[in-house]
Amino acid sequence: MNSIARFRPILAALCFFSAAASAVAQGSAFTYQGKLTDGGSAPTGAYDFRFILYNADAGGSQVGTTLTADDVAVTAGAFTVVLDFGPNIFDGQARWLELAVRQGASTGFYTVLSPRQPVTPAPYAIFAAKAGSVANGGITAAQLAPGEVTGAAIACGAITADKIPDGAISTNKLSPAVLAGLGGTPSGAVLMSQDPNATNLTAAGYVRFGSEVIANQSEVILFNGDYQPCDPNQSFPQSIWTGSDLVIWGSLFESVAYRYNLASNRISIISGAGAPINCDSHTTVWTGTEMIVWGGRTNSQSDLYANTGGRYRVNTDTWVPTSISGAPTGRRSATAVWTGSEMIVWGGYHQTGSSLNTGGRYNPRANSWTPVSTVNAPAGRSLHAAFWTGTQMIVWGGDALATGGLYNPLTDS
Repeated sequence: MNSIARFRPILAALCFFSAAASAVAQGSAFTYQGKLTDGGSAPTGAYDFRFILYNADAGGSQVGTTLTADDVAVTAGAFTVVLDFGPNIFDGQARWLELAVRQGASTGFYTVLSPRQPVTPAPYAIFAAKAGSVANGGITAAQLAPGEVTGAAIACGAITADKIPDGAISTNKLSPAVLAGLGGTPSGAVLMSQDPNATNLTAAGYVRFGSEVIANQSEVILFNGDYQPCDPNQSFPQSIWTGSDLVIWGSLFESVAYRYNLASNRISIISGAGAPINCDSHTTVWTGTEMIVWGGRTNSQSDLYANTGGRYRVNTDTWVPTSISGAPTGRRSATAVWTGSEMIVWGGYHQTGSSLNTGGRYNPRANSWTPVSTVNAPAGRSLHAAFWTGTQMIVWGGDALATGGLYNPLTDS
């Protein structure tokens, strides 16, 4: 049998498919109608059909599964079938349909009809219909062309203050009424004053955050509370920087406990309740939320070199003592580094007159100590340097020594 099939989508059938999609849940099947000729005549009878999708009009690769329809009624050459290649076949790429046919009573080979028929865009309604079920957040900036979102598409009040970067709105974008309400000065503007305590400005809501830097001049630091300068010959305090404040603590014969705020250019006294005993030559680290001080030399004859310490919480201006259980031997002039979870103290000078090569790891979350291994440790020393690399502590020098070592807390070696 020499057969030639001429297939074209029937508009009425495809329109019916689109209308049905709005009434019921749309699937991936679609109706296809064609016209079969056999030897120049339009046959009537039962025929078997085979349908295969390809990604090219000749050659190429099969896409999806093979569909068959047996004993299809053909009347004067016309036939109708429902095809369903699955939900992900029509993804916007070109597709060609290959048909093969045999008489319905036959179980032999199919006769492949040529040429393959291009699948017209109508079945892509299946793909386009997905737009009605796009998940929240499914449309990102990559799907929007530059300049396509206009002011008319933005709801009133949709752009809130958190969507506007600081400093993004210039004064020429503010209405005269707004500028007048600000006294001619927009919010966020910087004013210069020769008076560091300009009460008229602070009363208007301005905040003092510094001064102009002038060559060969220094700024006068302002003091809050009963600040008393300490004797530099008797005080060896340590300090840390929090990101906004310089916290200074420690002295042998007097209380040195201050914090300097850069924005306000003021020094204030920090709480002494629960603070460690006055000492100098101690260690100090900043954890990101707390200042930890430990050890040092005291003026107590019974506890000349301390193995005690405390954690100063900047946000609450309070102290919490460090545990002494398992703490290293008391010492001065040791070093300490912060690993991100622990403070490692090492070395220092013991009150017996010897330099130490021992140390401990303090975990503030557990308020507990773990000893540092002395295997292969450098010789004991004080006044040395120590640095944290991110994985290891490096110590070097001290006591006129030109040696050092690396300590790994993960392996305690």
